[in-house]
Amino acid sequence: MLNTVVYYIMYQLIRFYIGGIYNVSNQEQDIENFLFKVKECIDCSRISFGEEERAKNQAFLNKYIITSQKRINIIKSLTKSDLCQIIQERMKDPIKFGNLYVFGKELKLLAKATGKNKRVKLYIKLQLGKVTQDGEYVIIISFHEQEYPLTYLGF
Repeated sequence: MLNTVVYYIMYQLIRFYIGGIYNVSNQEQDIENFLFKVKECIDCSRISFGEEERAKNQAFLNKYIITSQKRINIIKSLTKSDLCQIIQERMKDPIKFGNLYVFGKELKLLAKATGKNKRVKLYIKLQLGKVTQDGEYVIIISFHEQEYPLTYLGF
């Protein structure tokens, strides 16, 4: 009887371990697919900075010298190691809108007030929309300084 219990526990642990690896591997592939689609959308000019720039995004743009093209280049440079969080879409139609992906990126930007370069930690939140007849497009929801330290998922 004891051997049966031990074997069952070992079986469950192995199953959990292998399942965990499988899930992480799938999630990693999903992230790579998301980033590929984002870059593809950008290359096809299917990009939106949102209905209107959010106040935080606008304040960020007023504080630093950064063009739309530079923001696009920063987004295109994102990798899976920059990922901090995946948020399930709950507000919009899930058929038309995918999950929200939060990334962090640190780089130097030119401050408008001082004219000097400053190291800035960015908070970037992206989402894919599926509402155009051309297919998906990328929505840049947030692009501003981090308000709190981000935890990276470690991919």
